Amino acid sequence: MEISFFKTRSGGAATPRFNYYKQILSELGHKVSQENLDGDILVLWSPINVDLLSLAIKIKKMKKPLIYECYYSIIEAYLDEGKIKPKSKREKRSRFLEQSLFELADLILVDTKANQQYFSRIYND
Repeated sequence: MEISFFKTRSGGAATPRFNYYKQILSELGHKVSQENLDGDILVLWSPINVDLLSLAIKIKKMKKPLIYECYYSIIEAYLDEGKIKPKSKREKRSRFLEQSLFELADLILVDTKANQQYFSRIYND
């Protein structure tokens, strides 16, 4: 089985994680690739943006399993840092993108129980 990982332009931290996943999955006998739409399972990782959502839609149209790795909400980080204002158009647009990705994913990976509870609470899933 081939598992292919996709990241966006701003996904700089993805390379060490990709190497980690590649090592583990290779030991389990899986082929691991980057940005190969022919993979059997496709994995997207945050941060969320329009490019990532467009790719998720394309993957779902191909009827392939989609996994979304989301260890934090970029929206909450930007709100905390003052990069976006609460209830602004940018916050609403960002929440729409994030929620859409959550709805498209077959599986969502989070790193803590707190993140699982947070995302479940804000996206009612």
